[in-house]
Amino acid sequence: MGNTLGRYVLHEVVTAWLVVTGVLLVILLANQVVGVLERAAANQYPQGVVLELIGLGALQNLSLLLPVGLLLGVVLAFGRLYHSSDGALPGALSTNTSSRPSALTSVAPRLQAEWSMSRAGFSPS
Repeated sequence: MGNTLGRYVLHEVVTAWLVVTGVLLVILLANQVVGVLERAAANQYPQGVVLELIGLGALQNLSLLLPVGLLLGVVLAFGRLYHSSDGALPGALSTNTSSRPSALTSVAPRLQAEWSMSRAGFSPS
C-alpha cells in the first residue's frame, strides 16, 4: 500500500512542479523576448542571432526556475493533499503504533484551523 501512496504523492508533486515551472518560464521568456527584440532593433541583429539569444536566455532562466519551481510545486502539492485530507492518510494507514503520534500531529493543526475558522464566522468549503 505504501508504494501506491508514494506514487500518488510523486505524481502530485511532479505535476505541480512542471506546471509551476512552465508558467514561470513563460512569464520570464516573454520578458526576455521583449529585451532581446529591443536590443535587436537598436543594433540591427540578424534573425538567427535573435532566436539564439532568446534560446540561451530561456536556458539561463531555466537553471534558476527548476529549483524554485520544485519548491513551489512541493508546497502546492502538499497543500492540495492536506486540503483534501489526503495528507493525514499515511499516518492513518500505518499499523505501527509508533506512528500514531505523527498521525495526531498531522490531524491536530487541521482541527485547530477548522475550529478557529468556525469561531471567526467562516464556513469550511
